[in-house]
Amino acid sequence: MINVYACGQKLSFKKACTYEEIARMAEGSVPDQIILARVNGKLTELGRMASDGEEIEFITTSSDAGFETYRRSLSMLLIKSVYDVAGWDNVERIVLHFTIGSGFYFTVDGVTVDEEFVTAVEERMRDLVALDLPFKKESMPTAKAREVFRNEGMLDKDRLFRFRLVSKTNVYTLDGFSDYYYGFLAPRTGILRYFTVLPYEAGMILQMPKRKTPEEVPPFLPRPKLFRAQAAAEQWATRIHMENIGELNEMVTSG
Repeated sequence: MINVYACGQKLSFKKACTYEEIARMAEGSVPDQIILARVNGKLTELGRMASDGEEIEFITTSSDAGFETYRRSLSMLLIKSVYDVAGWDNVERIVLHFTIGSGFYFTVDGVTVDEEFVTAVEERMRDLVALDLPFKKESMPTAKAREVFRNEGMLDKDRLFRFRLVSKTNVYTLDGFSDYYYGFLAPRTGILRYFTVLPYEAGMILQMPKRKTPEEVPPFLPRPKLFRAQAAAEQWATRIHMENIGELNEMVTSG
């Protein structure tokens, strides 16, 4: 028998269960979508197994931690969908450049990012949401993680992890596509219902809710001056061969 304390009450289970399964029982007692748990004061993902005697607080998408988890998860969903639509061999690189308002600006090298392509990407994202697929997390040796990134054409991540000092790395997989993120992800795609994707400049905008209104996607408001300033900063970084942290690390270590 497993006994936990969640949402102000004691819950008992005859067999082992995940925090996600417990969260389903608590969905009516919290105002927004549950996406993480705080267990004995420590944030954790919903896919982990609960242990006897734990105190569980559920974290929703309207909290800072839950909101950032939602945005990270949507980013992986978009990247996976780009590969599905364009074909793995046709995509040279996908880059998340910067934030514009409530959206992320992405470009895709190797394919034409027009309105037809962006529409197909959004439709694929919604198909994956409807399938309610799991984000699977695996802790693997960093050397193996680098091999995964090389096989998927993520040479920037391979370069970055060359300087990683810890022996293990957490890698997430969604329907055969693997990637690394600097924080937690949602347990399943079914949570990621609120977003739009639209073409912008040479790429596309993944438009997401604001934290205080997690079930409402605001209209995209172009900010051309801000966009030009951020794009100019990236162009300068490209000219000095410092587009990412991996390149910076290589420059430092080479003197």
